[in-house]
Amino acid sequence: MFRLKQTIAAILVLSCSLCVAQQTTTNAASKNKEKEPANILEQRAEYFARQHGARPDKISVVPRLKALTQLENMRRKEKQQIQLSPQLKNGAAVAAGPFTSLAISTTQWTSIGPAPVQSFGNFFSGRVRALAVDPTNPSIIYLGAADGGVWKTTDGGQHWVPLTDTQPTLSIGSIALDPNNPSTIYVGTGEPFTFDSFPGVGVLKSTDGGQTWTNIQGPFVNGHIGGIAVDPNNSQNVLAAFEQGVARSTDGGNTWTVVFGAVSGQVLFDPKNPGVAYGSGLEAVFKSTDSGATWTPILTENTADGLSSVTLSGSTLYAFFDDSTLFKSTDAGATCTKLPTPGAPFCQGQCNYNLIVGASPTNPNEVYVGSINMYHSNDGGVTWGLDSSSHSDNHALTFSPDGATVYAGNDGGAWAAPTGTAANSSIPWTNLNNTLATLQFYRGISMAAGDPNLGLGGTQDNATERYNGTTTWTGVIGGDGFATAINPFNQQIMYGTAQNAVLFRSTDAGASFSNIGPFNGGRFDTLLTMDPSAPQHLYTDPGTGFVFQSNDAGTTWTSISPQQNFIGNIAVAPT
Repeated sequence: MFRLKQTIAAILVLSCSLCVAQQTTTNAASKNKEKEPANILEQRAEYFARQHGARPDKISVVPRLKALTQLENMRRKEKQQIQLSPQLKNGAAVAAGPFTSLAISTTQWTSIGPAPVQSFGNFFSGRVRALAVDPTNPSIIYLGAADGGVWKTTDGGQHWVPLTDTQPTLSIGSIALDPNNPSTIYVGTGEPFTFDSFPGVGVLKSTDGGQTWTNIQGPFVNGHIGGIAVDPNNSQNVLAAFEQGVARSTDGGNTWTVVFGAVSGQVLFDPKNPGVAYGSGLEAVFKSTDSGATWTPILTENTADGLSSVTLSGSTLYAFFDDSTLFKSTDAGATCTKLPTPGAPFCQGQCNYNLIVGASPTNPNEVYVGSINMYHSNDGGVTWGLDSSSHSDNHALTFSPDGATVYAGNDGGAWAAPTGTAANSSIPWTNLNNTLATLQFYRGISMAAGDPNLGLGGTQDNATERYNGTTTWTGVIGGDGFATAINPFNQQIMYGTAQNAVLFRSTDAGASFSNIGPFNGGRFDTLLTMDPSAPQHLYTDPGTGFVFQSNDAGTTWTSISPQQNFIGNIAVAPT
């Protein structure tokens, strides 16, 4: 760390040894977007790791689990102390009353959103990784957010309530309902292992529709459970797919044994053939005929290097690999046919981040595949239609039990549409994001001085958003939003950023923004710091390793520092 003295401020610059390559700027929240080059994913991984002082695969949830245990012990002691201590009334001791929490238990928080954000003519929430529909009541749907926990709707997605805010993690990878008793829910924690996902704490299980939960850590602590499934012929038999392979429980999730040692991302049971299950992993799809006790690869793709995705409709199996190849089998995996790739380029370097395939349970010719965009086919994958009507980066697909409705989860939240859309038409998606508070903020939220109802914040793939006192925020700058700043002496003047060192200024309290940065094409996690005493002075690092200063509210910029290997943050002393 070094210090620079300027005429009106002292500036602190945090340095580390990571390097970030330059990229071009895009609008990541636009529909059917042209995605950034593949190594934008590497930049996101580096940013994520820096926030936690470790490589993504070294981030541990163990300290948090220990802290939560200690917190519960403190609360228990508080309760005991209050119940055992005599209370005084008019100077005389009386029996202890009901437990009244002390300081560590009394802090109250109120959500101000975004729930959701209104942006680009639609409503969006945060990244959705898992969806499950109640087989006995299609109005009941469970949703798992990347960093927002599990949510439930009982009216088909019009309103949602959070179920796991008090659980030890909000990072969700998968959800499965017991087909024989859908009030029993299994949640695989730890978003499927990508470059910027938090690890989980194992399995969360509820037997009362999500009202209460039990955390079963098993072999999954610090893991990422991308798939979980309950045997329709034996509710005690549960499978979970994670980076150490497939784990199996024969006692309803209480205990687990790893039965397959290859990296796994999905797992599912064949509802029509007892004992048959399928899984997907790196370069392979595998099958079990003994309820998941043993597994055999049935399809390999040597040019793939990431997780594959698999779906089943009757005896028709679809498998999708991250090299953009799609296979179909009409005999439960005995033989396979390669299908036309639905669009080119399909993955654009991102299939290790977003890759999903799903087929209607009642019509095997109705199939959907998603990566950056969504494609759909009505003829079993012979011809494909491009869909661009919801949001990019798809992660989850499921269907209503009767196959009439398809549900999708992506970086913009949750969506539903009737099946049967012609391949030459866009899917008529209905957004289900009302009341979902799951958006992922990067660091850099700003509030106007003296006005608690005006703020800015940058989110993952859902723009920089303006808060105006309601839970529905407004998207004001597209793409991945990072640092923001509001002039403490004039709240009409505010600043926002987008990925790759793109800087914006507003002079009308965020109603409109203009690009002020000369750096477009720099670091992914854009820095911007305002001098709190002289807000016309701004500081940034566009990814060159130099601190740049503007003394005229961002109109012109000058390099003022020696070059560093990497600048992690900039702060200005208020004095």
